Amino acid sequence: MKKFSKLLAMICVCIFLTGCLPEFTSPVVTPEHNELDRRLIGLWTLEAEGPDESDDEYAFLLILPCQNQLCVSYYESDDNEADMTHFKGYAARIDGKGYLNVRPYEDVAEVTYQLVRYEFLEANRFRLAFTESRLIKAAIDDELISGHYEPKPSYSTPTVTSDRATVLEFLKENDVFDKNPEGVFVRREIGM
Repeated sequence: MKKFSKLLAMICVCIFLTGCLPEFTSPVVTPEHNELDRRLIGLWTLEAEGPDESDDEYAFLLILPCQNQLCVSYYESDDNEADMTHFKGYAARIDGKGYLNVRPYEDVAEVTYQLVRYEFLEANRFRLAFTESRLIKAAIDDELISGHYEPKPSYSTPTVTSDRATVLEFLKENDVFDKNPEGVFVRREIGM
């Protein structure tokens, strides 16, 4: 469960508490460019690190089509507690790479998006890679993209304000996604 907890912490804490994942005011994947990648749809569990994973702990990612977009739920439970987080977003393959723009499922006054890259390793395994704040901050400092962030604290959320076309050009030339091998999900059959 260490790996499950680490991923949940990375997703939920980064997005909602510390805001360490960069925010984009313009989504890279828009409703007009949305390609419902049916390979993503289903029930996925985070790949276990090894045999020491506890049977009392469980985490999964459920991705379903809803209203021309994807609804994403991440669920984790152990002996002491359970937690679920919901997102909605759009997916598309751009220049041979899979991108997913997500935002909290609940409607909010000021909409920003997080950008995630996905890659299928096999038909039933895919990896999520999150944008790295330090790389986005460096790109803002170097004026490769427009945006802003507070210099302190160091974990402040960078916000990219460039339009979609500018961000797409930037992504063609720059890899701003984490290289961490974690975040590999395996498809599970839904059954009772």
